[in-house]
Amino acid sequence: MSLFLRVGNNKIRGMNNREEIGLKVAEIRKIRGLTVRGLAEKSGVNHANIYRIEHGKYNVSIDILSKVLTALDAKLNIQTL
Repeated sequence: MSLFLRVGNNKIRGMNNREEIGLKVAEIRKIRGLTVRGLAEKSGVNHANIYRIEHGKYNVSIDILSKVLTALDAKLNIQTL
């Protein structure tokens, strides 16, 4: 499963890129049948930070996002507009 991010000035449904990423992370987590705490345990990322990522409230580093996506068996694809 992939998390697609289009780099640029696109705002889908009024969301910024951080919110888009968070929405997709939450969607994949639910598809995988994980709770926020379950994903936190599996990724080694604090559950409060998982919550903040999913709600677009956390300026997540690539390293932390990589841990979360690895735990979700997902990857990040970046596309230009």
